[in-house]
Amino acid sequence: MCGGCWTPMGHPTIYNGRVAQAVNLITLLYELEPTGGPLHPAVDDWNLEGDNLTVYHDCGDYSDEVFTVADELADLLRAMGLSERVSALAHQEGLLEMGRPTAAGEDALWCHRRDLLDGDIEDEAREIARERVEGQARLAGRILSEDELESAIQANEVLPSVLDEARARVIG
Repeated sequence: MCGGCWTPMGHPTIYNGRVAQAVNLITLLYELEPTGGPLHPAVDDWNLEGDNLTVYHDCGDYSDEVFTVADELADLLRAMGLSERVSALAHQEGLLEMGRPTAAGEDALWCHRRDLLDGDIEDEAREIARERVEGQARLAGRILSEDELESAIQANEVLPSVLDEARARVIG
């Protein structure tokens, strides 16, 4: 499942007639061609814009039925907004059911939030480390270039020593 695709795309939860129709067509396409056939970049890799929604009939050795379903699905996806397309794939992959996150969807959301929080903590730790190294340099009467500052942060292993403080600032 591609919760790692759904969450950075804003994790939309749209469920309407077009999304339901797209889910049915995606499911049928996978039943006919497990790789997603001529729409593989869109339905399997979550590349939901531009040429990825074009069915190339001269590409691949697929049955007429696969091309018929792929054409219908591509037409529908092009008529939908990006959030609807993303929602359709999330529903088809079991991350959503009737517009609500499933257990797998909740797990994907939790992992995404944790990754964002970890990034915020790392950013805060880097800022604290920077302030400390710059403060020490000023006390010594020096002004450090960006390269010198980064080297000093790494050499003095300041980042690991400020992670708890950064965590407390970010989490509260």
